[in-house]
Amino acid sequence: MRIRFFSLLLLCLFGLFSMCARLSANDQLEWNLTELLRQLAEIKEASIEFVEKRESLFLVDELELSGSIVYRAPDYMERNTTSPIIETVIIDGDLITIKKGKNSGKKEGMVETQKYTIETNSLMHTAVGSIRAMLAGNLQQLGESYQIEMTGDEANWALALMPLSNEIKEKVRKIALAGDGVKIQRIETVNVNGDQTTLILTYRQLQ
Repeated sequence: MRIRFFSLLLLCLFGLFSMCARLSANDQLEWNLTELLRQLAEIKEASIEFVEKRESLFLVDELELSGSIVYRAPDYMERNTTSPIIETVIIDGDLITIKKGKNSGKKEGMVETQKYTIETNSLMHTAVGSIRAMLAGNLQQLGESYQIEMTGDEANWALALMPLSNEIKEKVRKIALAGDGVKIQRIETVNVNGDQTTLILTYRQLQ
């Protein structure tokens, strides 16, 4: 599968919950991360607007996309891109559905649908498994996939995630996040091929 799809999948996942991984810092930081993990695990539903900016060697100009992300506990996520293209990625249990449209006019203009199971690819299995471990409060399992460096405090924190699992490391070099409390406000992803994506998040609903 294309690197772009895996990057999109990781952004969809990390856009809500990627604050959880193994720390390479002291016990106090680990306690802060554990508390964030506890608070995130209590989220039942979230609705977020996003603006995504992509930079690539294959793009003359920066590409900007916008849309929304919806999460419903325990295992439903939906990312809707509405401009300049129409694309929907749904993760529902073990099934991943991708719907694509011709242009950014109407939702009913979807012309292509692809479906995968999580077991289809080891990277999908690892990425989705990380989210499920987070929701279960399993910090040890998350630490098998990422090492993390944390700075700041609860009101203004920054995290740098370095992949440890070979499946993710082959595609993603680094993920940098910034936020306030349980709200992740900015995500920067740098791929191994040099592509870079910046995701800016605005919360509409959080329960």
